[in-house]
Amino acid sequence: EGDLITAHVGDGRAYLVRDKKLHQLSKDHTEAQRLCDEGKISKEQIFTHPDRDTLTSALGFENPLIDVREGRVKSGDIVMLLTDGAHKLLSLSQLHEIVFAAGNCFDTCNGIIDAANLLGGPDNISVCVTYIPE
Repeated sequence: EGDLITAHVGDGRAYLVRDKKLHQLSKDHTEAQRLCDEGKISKEQIFTHPDRDTLTSALGFENPLIDVREGRVKSGDIVMLLTDGAHKLLSLSQLHEIVFAAGNCFDTCNGIIDAANLLGGPDNISVCVTYIPE
């Protein structure tokens, strides 16, 4: 076991896989996410909203909002960082399937990148995966 501290800005995402469940640790800094947080649109509407790609905070902004989250990791956990080029194309169930079919960091990264590219991959794709040893 150990500490897990994530610092997030923009629309890249951090995920934790624990007990075969995928948990999103970060929240996108987009206009559509802000509207959802305010109850003006539903979670489902985020994916089709015209401002779904409009960033409200990012590196390079004058005063970016950086979300810091502290937690713990346990043996068997998997921590993943994905750019929007991956997570906007793949559903949570697709990510889950790739993680459990792969079984290691290298194959998980390549599986996510390959799946996103097969779906058109119009944006850059970066993936970082860490398996916490059992």
